[in-house]
Amino acid sequence: MRRRNKFLILTAGYGDGHIKVAQALQQTIEQYGDQHVIIDLYQEALPKWNGFCKQLYKKSAAMAGYGLDYYGWSYYLTRNMSSDNKLFKWIRGFIVKTLANIIEREMPTALINTFPYGNMIDCLQDRGIELPTFTVITDYTLHSRWLHGGPDHYYIASAELQRTLEQRGIPKERTTVSGIPIRKQFDRLHDMPHTKHARSVLIMSGSYLTVSRTVKLVNELLKQPDIEIDIVCGRDERLKQWLTYRYRDVATVRIFGFIDNIHELMIRSFCMITKAGGVTLSEAVHLQIPILIYNPLPGQEKENASYLAGKEVVLVSRTIHQLSGQIRELLRSDDKAELMRRRAGSLRMPDAADAIVRHMRHTLEGSVRRTPAADIHTVP
Repeated sequence: MRRRNKFLILTAGYGDGHIKVAQALQQTIEQYGDQHVIIDLYQEALPKWNGFCKQLYKKSAAMAGYGLDYYGWSYYLTRNMSSDNKLFKWIRGFIVKTLANIIEREMPTALINTFPYGNMIDCLQDRGIELPTFTVITDYTLHSRWLHGGPDHYYIASAELQRTLEQRGIPKERTTVSGIPIRKQFDRLHDMPHTKHARSVLIMSGSYLTVSRTVKLVNELLKQPDIEIDIVCGRDERLKQWLTYRYRDVATVRIFGFIDNIHELMIRSFCMITKAGGVTLSEAVHLQIPILIYNPLPGQEKENASYLAGKEVVLVSRTIHQLSGQIRELLRSDDKAELMRRRAGSLRMPDAADAIVRHMRHTLEGSVRRTPAADIHTVP
């Protein structure tokens, strides 16, 4: 009888994207009868520091509006840093001991990175731990932290990213253009007959758009006849309450907080306005929804937006006036919207999670890098 694999999936709570990828892999791993454990390693190892950093991340969009773009600065400053950088070494020193203890406790057969934790592989090997390691890059572009440590295999979004990895010294045979994994509910929705409201706009707001900008945009859109607007505020309860009060008498505007069934809102939408996170973009591309991105934050969001704008799958705007004009043009031009849908269809990579898990399982069948659980010991 084949031994069941147990995958240790490392994720992080900076936005929902990394967690969504972990969940997509989890769903597929369960289908194959294997086991899994999902760990937010920063939360496990450095809960107070992690909480502070998450607050900085949440406020980064608002602060960038005031000219204090610390997230973008840090992204580009560290984009090509090596794993020997003192900052990365300092962070790694705190988390590797926690990871080693988790490995000893859970006894996995393989490690999956859905977040760029840097080079921990060498540190684990110093502790006598050798595990097959896989990395799922959750954006359309590359930051050097994804490269640190050199996992056995990378799963990536595009052929362009594969070429970039080759230029950075990663052999093509160690990469698979799988697409970014999305959850099963998106696959099911794409294959089912559905009713799409001809003039429904989905706004993914949350910390992405300020109250004033959201109101300005909605008021502009309400000038269009027969339009329906869904606004998802995420975990920003203040924004949800304010918008609910502001549009309490407007039946065509619906306000939501954090919801698990976002796919149901997406599939009925004519177009959507969103941040340029790699996973959300992949979900929208999969459902072939015209995407609009307002003033993407410098960093991976700006790079993701630039990549997909070059593929004519998204429209990028710098002002609310420009954004509302783009939406009006889409509503008036079926040809333009249909072209964006066709372009998105050409980029769809369905069953990415299944392709990744099948490849990992096949790799593990022939792997000699399994350290028996009884031989794993952590070093104080």
